[in-house]
Amino acid sequence: MAAAAAAVGVVAVLLLLPLAASAYGDGLGRAAVGVNWGTMTSHPILPCEAVRMLAANGVARVKMFDADPWTAAPLAHTGIQVMLAVPNDQLARLAGDPRRAYRWAEQNVSAYLEAGVDVRYVRAPTAALARSTGGVLWFASAAGAVSRVLLVCGCMPSVRCCVR
Repeated sequence: MAAAAAAVGVVAVLLLLPLAASAYGDGLGRAAVGVNWGTMTSHPILPCEAVRMLAANGVARVKMFDADPWTAAPLAHTGIQVMLAVPNDQLARLAGDPRRAYRWAEQNVSAYLEAGVDVRYVRAPTAALARSTGGVLWFASAAGAVSRVLLVCGCMPSVRCCVR
């Protein structure tokens, strides 16, 4: 029963995409619709099938909640723009260790760019690192660390860091 409900939900979203695309577009026939894509699901769709459905529906942008090669690789050479998110459980480590941030950017940004994935943004929110010390909130800046690393890796200015 849950599998049928999940399938109906996916089909409903895909059926609604052309309606949104007809109302809003970029003038090149692509939808001004973006899709959030996460891998924490009870009924995952194979990435190659998901990418095929996205392309067939004119989706031009995808925000991925992790930088998993299994889901990123099928986006190569599709023309779909990608925003990769730094997983929340890695934010503090990347903000505190420039070498680790550099390795993450090499493995998850530079490698995908070289493979043909159109990575435009890396999302590194600061809000996930909020902690209270004496009643004052402090934010570690993973976004600053990721921005510096993107610059050193040679990914900027084509790939930008954002916090939303």
